[in-house]
Amino acid sequence: MSNAFVVGQYAEGQGGIYIGKTAQGRHLFAAAAPLDGGFEFGGYGDKLEGYSDLDGAENTRKLLLRGAHPAAEAASEYTADGLADFYLPSHRELLQVVAVEGFNEDASDVWTSTPYGSDDAWAVHFEYGYVYHWTRYDEFRVRPVRSIIA
Repeated sequence: MSNAFVVGQYAEGQGGIYIGKTAQGRHLFAAAAPLDGGFEFGGYGDKLEGYSDLDGAENTRKLLLRGAHPAAEAASEYTADGLADFYLPSHRELLQVVAVEGFNEDASDVWTSTPYGSDDAWAVHFEYGYVYHWTRYDEFRVRPVRSIIA
């Protein structure tokens, strides 16, 4: 595998667009586009503590173990280039995606894997690039990502 990934370009064999290195030093790739449809975050009313604003892979694992988290389930079921290790990005990972791709009026709100309190979770609004917490029963888009150490 080559480490000559180009930021903002589709990385053949990696399942998506190369976003760059995360704060954890991993190479981050985003699906070429958000998934079709809207998904609830899930777990409305559950106090979700100990989730990361940096590590979407770990957040997604925790959400899947709890069950009834449609956005995390959709991201983890995504496959591309024969790879099946996608997850729902943390809010900082998703901010990296919008920083590389710029604003997109067609993308709208996209869930992160980072809960906020007992009723909300963070989402990134791609049209304007801001992050806000919305109620978990709202239906937003999902943009699967994957990360590797290379």
